[in-house]
Amino acid sequence: MPVYEYVVELLVQKLNDPIVQKASFFHRVGDEVRYIQDELEMIRRSLPDAYEKQGRDERVKLWMQDVTDAVYDLEDIIDRMVSKTAPHRQGGFMGSLNRCALTFNKLIVRRKVALEIERIMIKIRSISDASSAYGIQCTNWAEGTSTAGQNLRAHLIVEPDIAGSDRESYTLAGYLTEDWLELCVVILLGELGHGKTTLARRLYNEYREKKFLNSRTWVFVSHDYDLKTLLLEIINCGMVQSDVELKAMMEKDIVELTEHIFNYLEDKRYLMVFDEIWENKAWDDLKNAFPDKKDGSRVLFVTRNSDLSSHLLTVSWTHELSSLSNADKWELFSKKASTQKQDIPKSFKLFLQNSPPLAIVVIGGLLSRKERNEWENILESIQSLNEVISLGYKDLPYYLKPCFLYLGIFPENYEFHPKKLIQCWVAEGFLQQRGNHKTPEELGEEFLLELIQRGMIQVAERSASGCIKRCCISFLVRNLSNSEAEEENFLDVFHEHSRPRQTATQH
Repeated sequence: MPVYEYVVELLVQKLNDPIVQKASFFHRVGDEVRYIQDELEMIRRSLPDAYEKQGRDERVKLWMQDVTDAVYDLEDIIDRMVSKTAPHRQGGFMGSLNRCALTFNKLIVRRKVALEIERIMIKIRSISDASSAYGIQCTNWAEGTSTAGQNLRAHLIVEPDIAGSDRESYTLAGYLTEDWLELCVVILLGELGHGKTTLARRLYNEYREKKFLNSRTWVFVSHDYDLKTLLLEIINCGMVQSDVELKAMMEKDIVELTEHIFNYLEDKRYLMVFDEIWENKAWDDLKNAFPDKKDGSRVLFVTRNSDLSSHLLTVSWTHELSSLSNADKWELFSKKASTQKQDIPKSFKLFLQNSPPLAIVVIGGLLSRKERNEWENILESIQSLNEVISLGYKDLPYYLKPCFLYLGIFPENYEFHPKKLIQCWVAEGFLQQRGNHKTPEELGEEFLLELIQRGMIQVAERSASGCIKRCCISFLVRNLSNSEAEEENFLDVFHEHSRPRQTATQH
């Protein structure tokens, strides 16, 4: 079920709000608002059937888009109506004159509001009538509730992250700490979805408190990176002390920015991580910014580009992330799907043998909520990693869809704090109580944990006790979030190159 259903539900709840009801009474459109509310409830109950039919009937797909446009339009009208309801008080003779003027203005405002409400009422009535013409059935359905609970919470707190074997972690850690004083470039090579970023992030976080490093920076490099923007992102993660200094840096050219980074790092032993670097010339553009003080500093490239190592003459080590063994894959799937290894169907074992870890995590989280007799049909519908991710989204309950689509606002490879994300969900109105007497924050925590269990959100860092400190989403998941959000008119994404993104971190 798409996010349409949840958006309509939120608006229906908003129309029930006493403030909105008072405003509709003030503007003398109470009957119209109640009519709209009833029609929206009928439309909401028609959305499950419409979602199933949209792939076979283009008219139904356009009908669903009309629903979304009408809902957002109505929400804007309601907000304006409420904002114009506040009374104005002023005493004395001037107050009497102003009240006369305000009374006249209120009549005009009421007229405008009434016309807007009438317009949207006609539009919603037309949408409701069209549902019958298109054969869309109105159904009864139970409100969903999160399946995440105390057991899931405990499971997620103690479950270790899985990103390659301990042997590979040990090998890569050796490259970063090898007793080699010259500046070394290390390349971590791996296919999409194989966990190379997760492995690099684990080591990066483990070295947070290491005394032999006094500068540590992580930067995401897009496929079509802009060199000045990239240099500003590096500077923005601790090499300036204020927004004023950063603004001054934005006026400098590439040579000056390169010199600033060089001077900052000259007396430091540093670890620089460039994630998802693609271009062979990237290091040629960047290398002059990194001094070699023969102190054991390291630069780590995380990449899918196997030609990168042959191009870089300064590479000291290249480590290609090996695939998980079949036994490891079966164990990972068993953990995510809540089943025993010996109970995995043979057809699924063949599927897992050819799947990267990201696909296994997502499909395992999906199947953990399905009956065993549904597994084969799901497997038959999957042809690629993108289809696995897409299927994971489609299987989300309606109350999780807006929370997931909201992730599209974050830049690529951005690490976010769970509490801040939940606060954003609360502010957007995504966490509506459903009679279980939980606070919105508690509900948000359950939603977050369920998205993690489903593999749609990854844990980027845990505390020493195992609690989640920071999260992130994979490249593929973010692309899906943006495309679905755009398709469902949930949000628009604007790409800005004039100011560095807050994607890099330094400690």
